[in-house]
Amino acid sequence: MRKIYFKLFLSLAPLLTLAQNKYVKKSFHQNGMIAHEMWFDSNKKVDSIKTYHNIGGIKESVYLDKQSKYHGNITLINSEGKLKTTWVFDHGTLLKQTNHFSEYTIKTKQIVEEREAKLNDINIKLADTPNNSSLIHQRASLNSFLGNYILAEYDYLKLKNFLEKIKNTAKAMTPEKVTGLNKTLASIYDSLGFIYSTYGMANKSIEYHLLAIKTNPEDSRYDNNLGAYLLETGQHRLAIHYYNEVLKTASQHAFAHWGLASIYLELEEYEKVVEHINISIVREDNIYKFGRGTSENDLKTIRGLAYHKTGKTELGIADLNEALKINDKNSVANKYLGIIYYDLGQNEKACSYFRKSRELNYEKKYHLKNLELFIQKACSPSNNIATVEISTTMDNKTEKPSSNTVIEIISDVETSEINSTTNSLKNPTTAPYISPNPAIDKLEVFNFDPSNFRFKIHSIDSNLVREGMAIEKTIIVTGLPSGLYLLTIEKGMSKQTFKLIKQ
Repeated sequence: MRKIYFKLFLSLAPLLTLAQNKYVKKSFHQNGMIAHEMWFDSNKKVDSIKTYHNIGGIKESVYLDKQSKYHGNITLINSEGKLKTTWVFDHGTLLKQTNHFSEYTIKTKQIVEEREAKLNDINIKLADTPNNSSLIHQRASLNSFLGNYILAEYDYLKLKNFLEKIKNTAKAMTPEKVTGLNKTLASIYDSLGFIYSTYGMANKSIEYHLLAIKTNPEDSRYDNNLGAYLLETGQHRLAIHYYNEVLKTASQHAFAHWGLASIYLELEEYEKVVEHINISIVREDNIYKFGRGTSENDLKTIRGLAYHKTGKTELGIADLNEALKINDKNSVANKYLGIIYYDLGQNEKACSYFRKSRELNYEKKYHLKNLELFIQKACSPSNNIATVEISTTMDNKTEKPSSNTVIEIISDVETSEINSTTNSLKNPTTAPYISPNPAIDKLEVFNFDPSNFRFKIHSIDSNLVREGMAIEKTIIVTGLPSGLYLLTIEKGMSKQTFKLIKQ
């Protein structure tokens, strides 16, 4: 198994040399929408970078000069297509930043406004001391929180390279300095892991999260953040491992209990959902203070559906209405209210919530989750499928390639892996999975019919490192270096791919 990695040559000129071409590398969100583009000039230097929302539409546009410094206007556009922020750079020097408007919920308004003000203050200070690493780190963190990921990545990579050089070349450092350096590096690795997740670069994201854990294993937030990404990508049982690692040292950790509640909602273990949410909600303020506050799967939304499923429907409706007060654009809360009213036999009311969820792009945000079937049942009593409108348009507006452009499409997810993830998200209670994962010396495959089947293990750079025949669903991984791998199993027409972490 190899990554999807191919080049599409659009030029028809047979004598066109490689130096005349313009290149673009693309990566994708899980729903197939473009996530990230990096454009190169004829000298193979990056001249522009663009990111896209997972529901479609451009998000960030950045341009660089011949020395790879930001130059000209850089823009941030929100998911509704409105210009949110503009920066003006002159060959790497920030001349002006204009915030056209702010986005927040009633829970995050104060935090967003405070961080926007702090970012403006730091930009002013950095104009006088452009190499102040502490200020650069703060700027990167604030930009990441506010969704300015390309700018944040630029600063984080600059810091990463600088600190790794110190770590690798310094002849003598006190234990205290080594510890401090590792703490800072781990924070940077973790932040880069998050940014690469927004770019659709799954393997790169997991590798950086693992590097953060390895660099500073004492800090449980890095286990939590890896768990959060694994949950987001449908790798529920692997996510449970990392959340449980957090709870070993912080039994009341609000984020870990929130994550576990989200997983058990997918696994339909509703009593566990309520149990974990009720622990997390005691420290709800920490979630908004230290998190991003942008998730639609917030505490009230998750508990609302779980309450209904455990027979406490009135409490569930109250929670979901509260979630909509916090964020009236919450497509998940609308869907869950639709489910409740459908179960209560109030189809008209259920239909209105399902349609509202669709208007809020639920299917693009959560492309493997079922909304279509609910709309058919609640909105079309006669099951007239023709009355249901389905949009399958790929509406990311991308720069049209010129006739001499080479498009290099890079994805961390192979087709078989997408199918595996799809199965997991559609029916996580019965989808195949491997355990233990992370693995030390061996692992077992569950929910996969054959007992003996072929397997292949590839490194992230697509090198085959091990293959053979599993015996009684058991695969030996002794001797593999620690890290992230892709495990493929197959028997006849049945094939599954998993992300395997070797300890």
